[in-house]
Amino acid sequence: MSSSSKKIFFGFQKKTVFWSLYGILFTPICFEIALRLIGAEPYIQKDYHIQSVPENPFLGHDSLALALSPGTYKITLNQQHTFTATHTQKKLRDVSFLNSSNDSLPEIAVLGCSFTYGYGVNDNEHFTSLLQKKHQNFKFKNYGIIGYGTTQSYLQLKNIEQQKAFPKVVVLTFATDHFNRNVLANAYRRALKIGFNRSLESAKTTMKDSKYPYVSDKNLKINYQKWSEMYNDWKGRSELSSVNWLQTTRDKIADNKLQKVELTFELIKKMQLICDTNNSVFLVSLLDENDDSVALKKLLLENNINYLDINFDFKNNKIINFPFDNHPNNLGHQLIATKMDKYIQNSIAND
Repeated sequence: MSSSSKKIFFGFQKKTVFWSLYGILFTPICFEIALRLIGAEPYIQKDYHIQSVPENPFLGHDSLALALSPGTYKITLNQQHTFTATHTQKKLRDVSFLNSSNDSLPEIAVLGCSFTYGYGVNDNEHFTSLLQKKHQNFKFKNYGIIGYGTTQSYLQLKNIEQQKAFPKVVVLTFATDHFNRNVLANAYRRALKIGFNRSLESAKTTMKDSKYPYVSDKNLKINYQKWSEMYNDWKGRSELSSVNWLQTTRDKIADNKLQKVELTFELIKKMQLICDTNNSVFLVSLLDENDDSVALKKLLLENNINYLDINFDFKNNKIINFPFDNHPNNLGHQLIATKMDKYIQNSIAND
Protein backbone atom coordinates (compact mmCIF):
# COMPACT_ATOMS: atom_id res chain seq x y z
CA MET A 1 0.00 0.00 0.00
CA SER A 2 1.41 3.35 -0.96
CA SER A 3 1.97 6.04 1.64
CA SER A 4 -0.60 8.17 -0.09
CA SER A 5 -3.28 5.58 0.67
CA LYS A 6 -2.66 5.60 4.46
CA LYS A 7 -5.43 7.24 6.48
CA ILE A 8 -4.64 10.75 7.57
CA PHE A 9 -6.23 12.42 10.64
CA PHE A 10 -5.64 16.19 11.18
CA GLY A 11 -2.38 15.92 9.27
CA PHE A 12 -1.14 12.81 11.16
CA GLN A 13 -1.37 9.15 10.37
CA LYS A 14 -4.34 7.60 12.14
CA LYS A 15 -2.14 4.95 13.74
CA THR A 16 0.11 7.62 15.24
CA VAL A 17 -2.88 9.50 16.62
CA PHE A 18 -4.30 6.29 18.11
CA TRP A 19 -1.09 5.37 19.97
CA SER A 20 -0.65 8.94 21.22
CA LEU A 21 -4.16 8.96 22.65
CA TYR A 22 -3.59 5.51 24.11
CA GLY A 23 -0.46 6.76 25.89
CA ILE A 24 -2.19 9.87 27.21
CA LEU A 25 -5.07 7.83 28.60
CA PHE A 26 -3.25 4.82 30.02
CA THR A 27 0.09 6.21 31.27
CA PRO A 28 -1.53 7.89 34.33
CA ILE A 29 -3.48 4.71 35.05
CA CYS A 30 -0.32 2.58 34.86
CA PHE A 31 1.53 5.10 37.04
CA GLU A 32 -1.24 4.92 39.65
CA ILE A 33 -1.21 1.10 39.62
CA ALA A 34 2.59 0.98 39.91
CA LEU A 35 2.56 3.31 42.93
CA ARG A 36 -0.14 1.23 44.62
CA LEU A 37 1.89 -1.92 44.07
CA ILE A 38 4.89 -0.46 45.91
CA GLY A 39 2.73 0.69 48.82
CA ALA A 40 2.02 4.31 47.96
CA GLU A 41 -1.34 5.66 49.09
CA PRO A 42 -3.53 8.72 48.65
CA TYR A 43 -3.09 11.32 51.37
CA ILE A 44 -4.73 10.11 54.57
CA GLN A 45 -5.71 12.96 56.85
CA LYS A 46 -5.46 12.01 60.51
CA ASP A 47 -8.10 14.20 62.06
CA TYR A 48 -7.33 15.80 65.39
CA HIS A 49 -10.40 17.08 67.19
CA ILE A 50 -10.35 20.07 69.56
CA GLN A 51 -13.37 21.18 71.57
CA SER A 52 -13.43 24.08 74.02
CA VAL A 53 -15.88 25.46 76.59
CA PRO A 54 -16.24 28.37 76.16
CA GLU A 55 -15.33 28.50 72.48
CA ASN A 56 -12.36 30.18 70.78
CA PRO A 57 -9.47 29.88 73.25
CA PHE A 58 -7.11 30.62 70.33
CA LEU A 59 -7.56 33.54 67.95
CA GLY A 60 -5.96 34.65 64.72
CA HIS A 61 -3.34 37.41 64.84
CA ASP A 62 -2.30 39.76 62.04
CA SER A 63 1.45 39.35 62.59
CA LEU A 64 2.00 36.36 64.91
CA ALA A 65 -0.60 34.03 63.34
CA LEU A 66 -2.13 33.01 66.66
CA ALA A 67 -2.91 34.60 70.02
CA LEU A 68 -4.59 33.55 73.25
CA SER A 69 -8.06 34.77 74.07
CA PRO A 70 -8.33 35.83 77.77
CA GLY A 71 -10.46 33.55 79.96
CA THR A 72 -10.55 30.09 81.49
CA TYR A 73 -11.21 27.20 79.11
CA LYS A 74 -11.90 23.51 79.36
CA ILE A 75 -10.25 22.06 76.27
CA THR A 76 -10.91 18.50 75.16
CA LEU A 77 -8.54 16.67 72.79
CA ASN A 78 -9.93 13.97 70.54
CA GLN A 79 -13.14 13.89 72.56
CA GLN A 80 -11.47 12.23 75.56
CA HIS A 81 -8.63 14.12 77.22
CA THR A 82 -9.64 17.36 78.99
CA PHE A 83 -7.48 20.01 80.62
CA THR A 84 -8.13 23.49 82.01
CA ALA A 85 -6.21 26.47 80.67
CA THR A 86 -6.40 30.03 81.93
CA HIS A 87 -5.32 32.88 79.64
CA THR A 88 -4.54 36.16 81.37
CA GLN A 89 -5.70 39.61 80.29
CA LYS A 90 -2.23 40.07 78.79
CA LYS A 91 -2.91 37.04 76.59
CA LEU A 92 -0.41 34.75 78.30
CA ARG A 93 -0.89 31.29 79.79
CA ASP A 94 -1.47 31.57 83.53
CA VAL A 95 1.46 30.64 85.76
CA SER A 96 0.41 29.07 89.08
CA PHE A 97 2.14 29.56 92.43
CA LEU A 98 3.05 33.15 91.57
CA ASN A 99 3.39 35.57 94.48
CA SER A 100 1.21 38.26 92.92
CA SER A 101 1.67 40.58 95.90
CA ASN A 102 5.27 41.30 94.92
CA ASP A 103 5.43 43.01 91.52
CA SER A 104 9.09 44.00 91.94
CA LEU A 105 10.44 40.47 91.52
CA PRO A 106 12.88 39.94 88.62
CA GLU A 107 11.24 38.20 85.69
CA ILE A 108 12.07 35.01 83.84
CA ALA A 109 10.45 34.92 80.40
CA VAL A 110 9.89 31.48 78.86
CA LEU A 111 9.21 31.52 75.12
CA GLY A 112 8.16 28.67 72.89
CA CYS A 113 5.31 26.74 71.30
CA SER A 114 2.57 24.42 72.58
CA PHE A 115 5.11 22.45 74.62
CA THR A 116 5.90 25.61 76.59
CA TYR A 117 2.25 26.67 76.68
CA GLY A 118 1.45 23.36 78.33
CA TYR A 119 -1.00 22.00 75.79
CA GLY A 120 -2.75 19.04 77.39
CA VAL A 121 -2.05 19.85 81.07
CA ASN A 122 -3.64 22.14 83.65
CA ASP A 123 -2.35 25.56 84.68
CA ASN A 124 -0.49 24.20 87.72
CA GLU A 125 1.11 21.32 85.79
CA HIS A 126 3.10 22.93 82.96
CA PHE A 127 6.84 23.24 83.59
CA THR A 128 6.80 27.03 83.92
CA SER A 129 4.39 26.76 86.86
CA LEU A 130 6.50 23.99 88.40
CA LEU A 131 9.60 26.21 88.18
CA GLN A 132 7.64 29.12 89.64
CA LYS A 133 6.65 26.97 92.61
CA LYS A 134 10.30 26.29 93.38
CA HIS A 135 11.68 29.80 92.71
CA GLN A 136 9.51 32.25 94.60
CA ASN A 137 12.21 34.92 94.33
CA PHE A 138 11.45 35.24 90.61
CA LYS A 139 8.35 35.91 88.54
CA PHE A 140 7.96 33.49 85.66
CA LYS A 141 6.01 34.43 82.53
CA ASN A 142 4.87 31.83 80.03
CA TYR A 143 4.87 33.26 76.50
CA GLY A 144 4.34 29.88 74.82
CA ILE A 145 1.54 29.65 72.24
CA ILE A 146 0.48 26.73 70.07
CA GLY A 147 1.92 26.71 66.57
CA TYR A 148 4.75 29.13 67.33
CA GLY A 149 8.30 28.82 66.06
CA THR A 150 11.47 30.79 66.74
CA THR A 151 10.30 33.54 64.40
CA GLN A 152 7.39 34.37 66.70
CA SER A 153 9.61 34.08 69.78
CA TYR A 154 12.02 36.56 68.21
CA LEU A 155 9.17 38.99 67.51
CA GLN A 156 7.84 38.51 71.05
CA LEU A 157 11.27 39.33 72.47
CA LYS A 158 11.44 42.50 70.38
CA ASN A 159 8.05 43.51 71.80
CA ILE A 160 9.22 42.72 75.33
CA GLU A 161 12.21 45.00 74.75
CA GLN A 162 9.82 47.92 74.28
CA GLN A 163 8.47 47.46 77.80
CA LYS A 164 9.88 49.29 80.83
CA ALA A 165 11.64 46.35 82.48
CA PHE A 166 13.45 43.60 80.58
CA PRO A 167 13.44 40.06 82.06
CA LYS A 168 16.42 38.96 84.12
CA VAL A 169 16.45 35.67 82.22
CA VAL A 170 15.04 34.67 78.81
CA VAL A 171 14.55 30.98 78.05
CA LEU A 172 13.84 29.92 74.48
CA THR A 173 12.29 26.45 74.56
CA PHE A 174 13.16 24.98 71.19
CA ALA A 175 11.69 21.87 69.53
CA THR A 176 12.88 20.36 66.26
CA ASP A 177 9.44 21.16 64.79
CA HIS A 178 10.52 24.80 64.79
CA PHE A 179 12.96 24.38 61.91
CA ASN A 180 10.05 23.96 59.47
CA ARG A 181 8.00 26.64 61.19
CA ASN A 182 10.72 29.29 61.02
CA VAL A 183 10.92 29.09 57.22
CA LEU A 184 7.28 28.00 56.76
CA ALA A 185 8.11 24.80 54.90
CA ASN A 186 5.36 23.16 52.86
CA ALA A 187 5.24 20.26 55.31
CA TYR A 188 4.21 22.70 58.02
CA ARG A 189 1.99 24.85 55.81
CA ARG A 190 -0.29 21.90 55.21
CA ALA A 191 -0.36 20.77 58.84
CA LEU A 192 -1.12 24.29 59.99
CA LYS A 193 -3.79 25.25 57.46
CA ILE A 194 -5.61 22.05 56.64
CA GLY A 195 -5.00 20.25 59.94
CA PHE A 196 -6.08 23.19 62.10
CA ASN A 197 -9.14 23.90 59.96
CA ARG A 198 -10.27 20.29 60.30
CA SER A 199 -9.51 19.99 64.02
CA LEU A 200 -11.25 23.14 65.23
CA GLU A 201 -14.59 24.08 63.71
CA SER A 202 -14.18 27.79 64.41
CA ALA A 203 -10.71 28.01 62.83
CA LYS A 204 -11.95 29.08 59.41
CA THR A 205 -13.61 32.09 61.01
CA THR A 206 -11.11 33.02 63.74
CA MET A 207 -8.06 32.57 61.49
CA LYS A 208 -9.52 34.30 58.43
CA ASP A 209 -7.41 37.49 58.69
CA SER A 210 -4.34 36.04 60.40
CA LYS A 211 -0.84 36.09 58.91
CA TYR A 212 2.03 33.72 59.69
CA PRO A 213 5.53 35.26 60.02
CA TYR A 214 8.61 33.52 58.62
CA VAL A 215 12.13 34.29 57.40
CA SER A 216 13.72 33.48 54.06
CA ASP A 217 17.21 35.03 54.19
CA LYS A 218 19.94 35.94 56.67
CA ASN A 219 18.84 39.57 56.76
CA LEU A 220 15.89 38.25 58.77
CA LYS A 221 13.34 40.31 56.94
CA ILE A 222 10.01 39.05 58.24
CA ASN A 223 7.64 37.77 55.57
CA TYR A 224 3.95 37.25 56.26
CA GLN A 225 1.80 34.52 54.75
CA LYS A 226 -1.95 35.03 54.68
CA TRP A 227 -3.87 32.19 56.29
CA SER A 228 -6.25 31.99 53.33
CA GLU A 229 -3.31 31.42 50.97
CA MET A 230 -1.25 29.16 53.22
CA TYR A 231 -1.69 25.85 51.41
CA ASN A 232 -4.08 23.92 49.20
CA ASP A 233 -4.14 20.25 48.27
CA TRP A 234 -4.15 19.40 44.60
CA LYS A 235 -7.44 18.03 43.37
CA GLY A 236 -7.56 14.26 43.83
CA ARG A 237 -4.80 14.05 46.46
CA SER A 238 -7.06 12.24 48.91
CA GLU A 239 -8.20 9.75 46.26
CA LEU A 240 -5.14 9.08 44.07
CA SER A 241 -1.70 7.88 45.10
CA SER A 242 -0.18 9.48 42.01
CA VAL A 243 -1.46 12.97 42.87
CA ASN A 244 -0.31 12.60 46.47
CA TRP A 245 3.13 11.38 45.35
CA LEU A 246 3.57 14.23 42.88
CA GLN A 247 2.56 16.97 45.34
CA THR A 248 4.60 15.43 48.17
CA THR A 249 7.66 15.20 45.91
CA ARG A 250 7.16 18.80 44.76
CA ASP A 251 6.94 19.93 48.39
CA LYS A 252 10.06 18.01 49.45
CA ILE A 253 12.15 19.44 46.61
CA ALA A 254 11.07 22.97 47.55
CA ASP A 255 11.62 22.39 51.29
CA ASN A 256 15.11 20.95 50.76
CA LYS A 257 16.18 24.29 49.32
CA LEU A 258 15.26 26.15 52.51
CA GLN A 259 18.06 27.11 54.90
CA LYS A 260 16.29 25.83 57.98
CA VAL A 261 19.29 25.47 60.28
CA GLU A 262 21.14 28.60 59.16
CA LEU A 263 18.11 30.88 59.44
CA THR A 264 17.08 29.39 62.77
CA PHE A 265 20.55 30.12 64.08
CA GLU A 266 20.38 33.71 62.81
CA LEU A 267 17.13 34.21 64.71
CA ILE A 268 18.65 32.82 67.90
CA LYS A 269 21.78 34.93 67.45
CA LYS A 270 19.62 38.06 67.21
CA MET A 271 17.77 37.01 70.37
CA GLN A 272 21.09 36.60 72.15
CA LEU A 273 22.10 40.10 71.03
CA ILE A 274 18.86 41.59 72.37
CA CYS A 275 19.46 39.90 75.73
CA ASP A 276 23.10 41.02 75.85
CA THR A 277 22.06 44.59 75.14
CA ASN A 278 19.63 44.44 78.05
CA ASN A 279 22.02 42.66 80.47
CA SER A 280 19.87 39.56 80.50
CA VAL A 281 20.83 35.89 80.67
CA PHE A 282 19.77 33.94 77.56
CA LEU A 283 19.34 30.18 77.34
CA VAL A 284 18.25 27.89 74.51
CA SER A 285 16.52 24.85 75.97
CA LEU A 286 16.56 22.11 73.33
CA LEU A 287 13.66 19.74 73.89
CA ASP A 288 14.50 16.98 71.40
CA GLU A 289 17.11 16.08 68.82
CA ASN A 290 17.48 15.33 65.12
CA ASP A 291 20.19 15.92 62.49
CA ASP A 292 19.22 19.58 62.15
CA SER A 293 19.43 20.24 65.89
CA VAL A 294 22.86 18.57 66.05
CA ALA A 295 24.03 21.04 63.37
CA LEU A 296 22.39 23.89 65.29
CA LYS A 297 24.14 22.94 68.53
CA LYS A 298 27.48 23.12 66.76
CA LEU A 299 26.72 26.69 65.68
CA LEU A 300 25.53 27.63 69.18
CA LEU A 301 28.70 26.22 70.70
CA GLU A 302 30.94 28.04 68.23
CA ASN A 303 29.21 31.32 69.06
CA ASN A 304 29.15 30.88 72.86
CA ILE A 305 25.36 30.74 73.08
CA ASN A 306 24.26 28.76 76.13
CA TYR A 307 22.06 25.77 75.47
CA LEU A 308 20.62 22.96 77.52
CA ASP A 309 19.74 19.48 76.27
CA ILE A 310 16.43 18.26 77.67
CA ASN A 311 16.48 15.06 75.55
CA PHE A 312 12.73 14.62 75.84
CA ASP A 313 11.59 11.30 74.40
CA PHE A 314 8.37 11.93 72.50
CA LYS A 315 8.09 8.19 71.81
CA ASN A 316 7.84 7.37 75.50
CA ASN A 317 4.11 6.96 76.07
CA LYS A 318 4.53 7.34 79.83
CA ILE A 319 5.47 11.02 79.55
CA ILE A 320 3.13 12.17 76.77
CA ASN A 321 -0.66 12.38 76.50
CA PHE A 322 -0.83 9.00 74.80
CA PRO A 323 -3.00 7.93 73.05
CA PHE A 324 -4.61 11.34 72.58
CA ASP A 325 -1.56 13.23 71.27
CA ASN A 326 2.20 13.54 71.74
CA HIS A 327 2.37 16.63 73.96
CA PRO A 328 4.05 16.13 77.36
CA ASN A 329 1.71 15.04 80.15
CA ASN A 330 2.12 16.12 83.78
CA LEU A 331 4.99 13.65 84.28
CA GLY A 332 6.65 14.94 81.12
CA HIS A 333 6.45 18.51 82.37
CA GLN A 334 7.94 17.45 85.70
CA LEU A 335 10.87 15.93 83.80
CA ILE A 336 11.40 19.12 81.77
CA ALA A 337 11.17 21.30 84.89
CA THR A 338 13.70 19.15 86.75
CA LYS A 339 16.26 19.38 83.95
CA MET A 340 15.69 23.08 83.39
CA ASP A 341 15.91 23.76 87.13
CA LYS A 342 19.56 22.71 87.13
CA TYR A 343 20.28 25.65 84.84
CA ILE A 344 18.15 27.97 86.94
CA GLN A 345 20.03 26.91 90.06
CA ASN A 346 23.48 27.30 88.51
CA SER A 347 22.87 30.59 86.74
CA ILE A 348 20.65 32.72 88.92
CA ALA A 349 20.47 31.18 92.38
CA ASN A 350 22.48 34.05 93.83
CA ASP A 351 20.33 36.84 92.31
